[in-house]
Amino acid sequence: MQIVPMRDLKNTVEIERRCAESNEPVFVTKNGYGRLVVMQRLLEILMLNHFLPK
Repeated sequence: MQIVPMRDLKNTVEIERRCAESNEPVFVTKNGYGRLVVMQRLLEILMLNHFLPK
């Protein structure tokens, strides 16, 4: 699991690289609290297919 502070979103290339290399979402925090989750589109599709009823 990767957790980064909100200020790291300024470097979008680095955030995208982290998502691509780890195949995991990146959790973004603000003042120590979770605010956003960034993930690859393919991972989102796989997760939706797994958790949504068929």
